[in-house]
Amino acid sequence: KHKLPYPSFDHLTVDIDLNTFSVALAALRGGYRPRSLTVEFNRNFAWSDPAYAVPDLPDEMWVQQDVCENGCKSAKKLPEIGDCYFSASPRAWLNMVKSFGYHFIAADNSGLNLFFVHESAAGQQPLLTLEDGKRVFTGGRNHGHLHGPCSRHIWLKLADDTDFAAASFVLNDQPLVMLMTKPGGDLHMQPIFHEGNVPAVLRARLLRPAGKELSAAAMQQILVMKPSPQPPAMVVSEACSETGWLLVLMMAVCFVAGGQAHRIGHAMQRLWPIRQKHLPGP
Repeated sequence: KHKLPYPSFDHLTVDIDLNTFSVALAALRGGYRPRSLTVEFNRNFAWSDPAYAVPDLPDEMWVQQDVCENGCKSAKKLPEIGDCYFSASPRAWLNMVKSFGYHFIAADNSGLNLFFVHESAAGQQPLLTLEDGKRVFTGGRNHGHLHGPCSRHIWLKLADDTDFAAASFVLNDQPLVMLMTKPGGDLHMQPIFHEGNVPAVLRARLLRPAGKELSAAAMQQILVMKPSPQPPAMVVSEACSETGWLLVLMMAVCFVAGGQAHRIGHAMQRLWPIRQKHLPGP
């Protein structure tokens, strides 16, 4: 459509939040080989975390609600509020692009993007590892927390030896895990991920008849994600907002009424001795 040179061109950047990983993978599996590649990664994962990625969810989008003074009323038009459910862990990215001949060369200071170069421009010798990235770009630490809550999301768990370029590979057929979090890590509010211990009864419901793990494609059929006209969080916040205003109004009325009663009481105290002087005796 846009007459993009095929298969090679200078540079490609993929930064679309939720589906960044699946779109970049589709471009590379489609045969495109930009000489350099920049992708958005999920910095909530530690450099050493396993390869986790968001399933391919083409009908969904990630939305970040900005914090503003008027309560962000426009957010009522959005399907859901963005959180830290987007893209993939650093290990997932390095493993994926390696299947297509890319080498890791840099990460930005903000902890938002990873940079790669193709072997056609840099040779076949690997350049940087995950350990190098942690040592060079974050001073031996992990990144801090970014965006909203991270716990209780479904992620793909991608084996380190996965061949993403194989003709038989299907992203949404990879094993699924539910990741939970606890606070901790190198920086304030950095989540530490661990795979949730799903009860046996629920785990049995998520298994195929053949005993294999439920794929992301099958999960999409079960968990139909439809945009709601208004996020539940907004309903709660608006209700609290309306209740708050009513409470403030009632307090103001009580304050004014109390002030008036106080003044009337003082006036009555001043008038009472005068009235006693003029009252007739027994």
